[in-house]
Amino acid sequence: MFVALTEILRDQLFQSAQPLALAGAEQVATTRVRWVHPSEVVQVGGLLHGDELLLTTGAALLGLRIEAQHAYLQSLVQRGVAALVIEPPADGPTISAKFIQRAEELGLPLFRLRAPCPLLSWPRKSTGRSSRNTPQPCNRPTKSPNASQGILPRPGRT
Repeated sequence: MFVALTEILRDQLFQSAQPLALAGAEQVATTRVRWVHPSEVVQVGGLLHGDELLLTTGAALLGLRIEAQHAYLQSLVQRGVAALVIEPPADGPTISAKFIQRAEELGLPLFRLRAPCPLLSWPRKSTGRSSRNTPQPCNRPTKSPNASQGILPRPGRT
């Protein structure tokens, strides 16, 4: 089931994070969300199926060269991601004007959260909506525990 992105944006929990729309405003009204998916993996595009609201701190992403950031955005659009929500750490890199411009060119709704928010609890909280109409967090793991050490899991292991 899908939920309109506009409904998510109006949600009290989402609003508590003080979202700032940075790009893709024209697409918001027609965008639908199936999954709420958190990920810090920069090569996440191949793991997505479309219609995800992708949540990230951007800690790894925003430290990349601008060309790599643009490739990331392109991969999200190619996979049909509904929107990108970034909650950058206070002491981390900022979202550049070139990143925002590229998201706008691609028509990808992009939001920056200005306050911390437990967005993963959004699908579980009582909002008065039927659970079948609430986007669910994606339970597919996107990072092996050993990935930060450059160790890839062997088939049959996690």
